[in-house]
Amino acid sequence: MTTPIEDDADPEVPGAVRAFAIDGKVVAREHLLDRDADARWYRCILLDPMVLPVGVYGATLAVHPHADGAEVRWPAAYQGPDEVVL
Repeated sequence: MTTPIEDDADPEVPGAVRAFAIDGKVVAREHLLDRDADARWYRCILLDPMVLPVGVYGATLAVHPHADGAEVRWPAAYQGPDEVVL
């Protein structure tokens, strides 16, 4: 899988769009909404095309250090065909 940044944007600056491609075919595009490097989190939404069976998807990915290493938390909200799931 490759994940190039569209339009040569800085991948760490909100507004950047990362394309996820498998065998040269884009299967998802992630738009960076916000990022805090010091707090180790970022917020994004997925754009079309999207292979997931959802109409809207937004998530925050955060890394929380602790004594044994780190924990990754990835809460998301998305809209399926008939409902919103949190």
